[in-house]
Amino acid sequence: ALALKNYDLAIQVSPNDDDLYYKAGQILEGKNRREEALVYYRKAIRFWGSGVATRDQLKARIKEWEKSGVKEEKKSGR
Repeated sequence: ALALKNYDLAIQVSPNDDDLYYKAGQILEGKNRREEALVYYRKAIRFWGSGVATRDQLKARIKEWEKSGVKEEKKSGR
């Protein structure tokens, strides 16, 4: 929980940093909170630079989740 909070704070400082969104999404995915992870992963794709994972890998993961019924959780501030 603390790591995710720290990423959220870092995102406030650098809102266009794709790696921050990607890593926050990984934390949520690791906790099986895929709906919330989708929010971060979509933003990672939107702000993509030369980040950690490839854009295509992330898009494939999102597509797989959507096929299995995972829907993006709507939260304010993210």
